[in-house]
Amino acid sequence: MNNQGNIDNYGDITVANDFSNCNTQTMNAELTNNALFCIGNDFLNCDGDLINGLGHVYIGNAGSNIGELAGTLTFHSPLGTVFNIGTVGSGVTFTTGACNLNLNGVSNVDLEIFPNPASSAIYVSEYLGEYYSIVDMNGTIVLQGNLDGGDIDISHLGDGMYFLSINQTTPKKFVKR
Repeated sequence: MNNQGNIDNYGDITVANDFSNCNTQTMNAELTNNALFCIGNDFLNCDGDLINGLGHVYIGNAGSNIGELAGTLTFHSPLGTVFNIGTVGSGVTFTTGACNLNLNGVSNVDLEIFPNPASSAIYVSEYLGEYYSIVDMNGTIVLQGNLDGGDIDISHLGDGMYFLSINQTTPKKFVKR
């Protein structure tokens, strides 16, 4: 997939293969990511183009930035880095993480959360021992760890919408109230 214009992401976007933010014509490409953006393979942000926002970008393989990365984005990649000869704002961070696609890289594994909405704990029926993370609407990881008993204590979280991601799953929305 190649963005040659403007994309404003406030939900979940999953690209099964490569993604580039590159406009080779007359204007610059801009991606504003305020949620979760999952790229199954390689990522490229071209010279003169901008990726900003306050969400999370998961890169399945290699990432390169020749343009500008801004905002409070978090980039997750297998090595925790992106090749960079462009500009990276002070609020942008890099860490390790999987792209959340299943092994064949085409279809997504469905994650079931119950109850939803929940007040004290959420339960998942599979993935025991797997790493999980919960992200708030600001793109901040508010809880993470290994799924030991099938339940995750969310009683200390404030009311609102969150995203749960467990290895090889598409992030799933849930509501805490």
